[in-house]
Amino acid sequence: MEAADQLSKTLDHVVSCIPDAAMTVSRELTITRMNASAEDLYGVEAQEIIGRHFTVLTPEPAQAEVAALLAAVFDGLPAPQYRGPRIRPDGTEIIVSISAAPLDSTELGVSQLLAIVRDITHEVAERNARRAAEIRLQRTFDEALIATALWELDGRTVLVNDAACSLLQRSREELLHFSWDEFTHPEDLGDGDAVIEHLLDPETADRHVREKRYILPDGSVMWAQVQCVLVRHRDGSPSHFVGQVQDITAQRREESRLLELASHDDLTGLLNRRGLQMALDAHMVGAREHDQNGSLIVVDLDNFKGYNDKFGHPAGDRLLTCVGEALSANLRETDLIARFGGDEFVAMLPQTDREQALAAAEKLLVRVAEAAAQATGPIELPITASIGIACFQDVPSNTPELIEAADRAMYAAKNAGKNQVAFHASGALRA
Repeated sequence: MEAADQLSKTLDHVVSCIPDAAMTVSRELTITRMNASAEDLYGVEAQEIIGRHFTVLTPEPAQAEVAALLAAVFDGLPAPQYRGPRIRPDGTEIIVSISAAPLDSTELGVSQLLAIVRDITHEVAERNARRAAEIRLQRTFDEALIATALWELDGRTVLVNDAACSLLQRSREELLHFSWDEFTHPEDLGDGDAVIEHLLDPETADRHVREKRYILPDGSVMWAQVQCVLVRHRDGSPSHFVGQVQDITAQRREESRLLELASHDDLTGLLNRRGLQMALDAHMVGAREHDQNGSLIVVDLDNFKGYNDKFGHPAGDRLLTCVGEALSANLRETDLIARFGGDEFVAMLPQTDREQALAAAEKLLVRVAEAAAQATGPIELPITASIGIACFQDVPSNTPELIEAADRAMYAAKNAGKNQVAFHASGALRA
């Protein structure tokens, strides 16, 4: 008897020390003990509950399930954890989890069990809120109008939305199971690893934006702006990448069109002054670094003003167009030709020495006269050209000075009687 009393006191102490709501239940499914946490949880006093059937604390819809859980424990079987709602005496609903374990045994088997009841209302609410947020995020991802993809840290695609499939004209399976390098323009390959390294570098930003080209199934090329963001875990460690892809093909075409308009002459279609200066600046950098020869030729039409004044601007425009075509047709593919303004044209001849530049200028002298004669027909003062040449090695400074030197040489040719070629520096003239 003393042993039974001691066991009972021990159980009383154990149950009272458990921080969660705890109670003991007899084989008859009556509640034999109940701690203070259980009183707080259910909003009742232990003396009102002890000795009563467990159903006093269990709503009717859950009674059968809880009874089965308790019976399994008494039979020595593994029992799953139960989760379900409870209504407190004040009418508030809580969600509880119930787990049970055998306490003591007799020759007849387990005589009591310990039931632990935890209030998981907030836990369930947070889990449901997270799940709802995940669903909202997934829907937002799936239904986003902008093509969006999720990549693992190794670059493997794990999620794409419908907009990405539509934009790239590929099935979801293609985008998920194949490397995007397979439909990336060959000239834009190889930058993927660099982007990953950039994003993973702790010294750089977690966001990277670049423009690249994708090849669509029909063979056409789409320019895209790709924005990629590194998403981190709460501890700051890298988790994955999220990227958005936007079609900027029309924008790139418009930029090219505007650049073409800004750098080309409306009348002849040749480069204009701005276009030539940009190209010449870029070329001169390489020419200086690699000590390359080259020449600049300025072609100015003789007697053009009188012709234009007499026959009108439309006739003058036709003449300029014919001369521009003749100059283009008689230069190399690597040469550049521009209408520099009015009746003045400028040609850049890369990798030419003085003799080569002179030969090219003399050829142009003849072709300009022929093209002009064809455009104007017989006139009192035929249209010819005065040509000035400046070689890179003679003007080792910058683009404006090179143009100015060739221009001075052209005026030297014109002052010497027109329809001639003159060199900068030497001042030698050849008709």
